[in-house]
Amino acid sequence: MTLLRPLHAIRRIALALTLAGVLAGTVGPLGIAHAAIITVTTSTDEINADGDCSLREAIVAANTNTAVDACPAGSGADTITLPAGTFTLSLAGINENAAATGDLDIVDDLTLVGDSTATTIIDVAGLDRAFEVFPDPVVAMSRLSITNAAGSTAGVAIRIAGTSSLSLTLVRISDSVGTSPAIYLTSGSNLSFVATRIEDNVGGGLYTQSSTTTAIRSSVFSGNSNSSGGAINNSGDLTIVNSTLSGNTADFNGGAIINGGDASLFNVTVAANTAGLSGTAGSGGGLSTVAGTTSLQNSIVADNANLVSANTQDCSGSYVSGGYNLIEDVVGCTITGDLATTLTGVSANLDALAGNGGGLPTHRLLAGSPAINGGNPAGCLDELGLVLLVDQRNALRNGVCDMGAFEFNSPGVATATATATSSPVPATPTASPTRTNTPVPPTATHTTVPPTATASRTSTNLPPVTLTASATATASRTATATRTPSATPTRNCTPSADNPPCTATPTGTLSATPTATATATATRTPSASPTATRTIVVVTLPATATNVPVDCSGGCLYLPSILRAPGD
Repeated sequence: MTLLRPLHAIRRIALALTLAGVLAGTVGPLGIAHAAIITVTTSTDEINADGDCSLREAIVAANTNTAVDACPAGSGADTITLPAGTFTLSLAGINENAAATGDLDIVDDLTLVGDSTATTIIDVAGLDRAFEVFPDPVVAMSRLSITNAAGSTAGVAIRIAGTSSLSLTLVRISDSVGTSPAIYLTSGSNLSFVATRIEDNVGGGLYTQSSTTTAIRSSVFSGNSNSSGGAINNSGDLTIVNSTLSGNTADFNGGAIINGGDASLFNVTVAANTAGLSGTAGSGGGLSTVAGTTSLQNSIVADNANLVSANTQDCSGSYVSGGYNLIEDVVGCTITGDLATTLTGVSANLDALAGNGGGLPTHRLLAGSPAINGGNPAGCLDELGLVLLVDQRNALRNGVCDMGAFEFNSPGVATATATATSSPVPATPTASPTRTNTPVPPTATHTTVPPTATASRTSTNLPPVTLTASATATASRTATATRTPSATPTRNCTPSADNPPCTATPTGTLSATPTATATATATRTPSASPTATRTIVVVTLPATATNVPVDCSGGCLYLPSILRAPGD
């Protein structure tokens, strides 16, 4: 495993670069001169010779590097484009791993791009799981939906095997039915979400084994159910930023998340989840920590329920506060760390989950909520200590940032511009942009970006991504984000048919966020020049926006500004 890490990291860098190209509409293959672009021309699930190219035939052509029917031969990190339409899987069969029947097996680097989550739908129709990603490939999927997967094996919708990476951008996975979570991540593999919805899956949303890395940004988990960990059952390294977990349920523990690894939440809203549906035992209506460390920063945990006991309504176990959190009910859980800025025993005053812009549902903060302007006055930060200038909806954070995934008084939605380059530039933030709490009319416009993502692999070092934003500042402040690890007790829980045995001590490893080279310019009034090394697209702010002090001494993050096609 140790020998595979460097190459694996390089692949993740390449994947990050191509995703930046997808979101910015700038680009194509990175270093892969001969990768094929395979266009699906029929929605029929088939492998034959009738002069068209089905999704299954395209997968086989990409896996084998040979032409299949009208699908051209794959060659390296191929791209499959899916037009608008419903692609229903119908070729039944089990115990084969060549994508000939049942689920679609992926054994080589691949990018799969649809038209939008509303128009490109892969309907598994209860046949099997949808995809199995075998060890080693770097895979990216965007602008599509996966629905009606079924089965009893690990990963009802998608299974990701060790040493592989999967990135989901503008993807919706819903209505899976089985005794395992929709997505299953095995040891050694990596997973990332951007602007993705995991909804209404019976068997849970996501399961991660130990020694896995998962990053979730600007995404939503809602309506999922499981025995424990309705949305997420984590034993690896989990980071969630600017996201919402709502309406998930568990028979026993952790309505939203049960954590036995290392979980870190930044500007996350965990609300309206429920534990204890069994009626006999249960704890942690929102969060349940059974081992490892769960840390929270600028986040909201409120309005969750435990149906078995009045205790542990919102959380159970131990938590480390990185500051500026609102945890409504702390009975049954222990909070350490920054207690001075952590609000407890008060309502977050949240509206019901609804579409409030941005394409993904959020819990809107109601007037008078203590979460409004309740975040870190020096700026809400992510896991790298970079400032989050937008919320889950890609709406600008205004004044002192709010807790959670929704910004109450946002002046509007930002647009993104980014350009991949090959010249590394060191991160040298120099000043902190300042903002006021005065609403500014949105001046941004959306541009539809053509789907041209390409996953790539290489065994040579790639330059880091550098995102450069120009801005001006009249004052600066310094913010320091700290994270205090805690001892890792041995996990002791009861295995069931729903989840693998859980008696081993989780040993999640923290892997560096992939870096690659990309530059971008964000314009605002007056002027300063923070730069930061990230693999995320930089937003261009409205020229009229003004600000209060935000510390960028560690670099400012303009969290993914997703240019969404209609229906995403």
